[in-house]
Amino acid sequence: DDSVRPNMTLKAKITDPEVVFVANLTKADAPALTASFQCNLSLSTSKLEQMMEASVRDLKVLACPFLREKKR
Repeated sequence: DDSVRPNMTLKAKITDPEVVFVANLTKADAPALTASFQCNLSLSTSKLEQMMEASVRDLKVLACPFLREKKR
């Protein structure tokens, strides 16, 4: 294969995203899982190889209703 693949390095740091998984979006009290974490990602490519590394830290998962009621 004579195609040219450039050398590339990509590094990303993801800090405290909030990811929500909801069972049913039409119900306010539907069960949901909320996840947050920190992640470091590194991707390197060259003509001969590709390498990816990722590390996840401080993973937190909370089960709760999708929309929590405000207490007065």
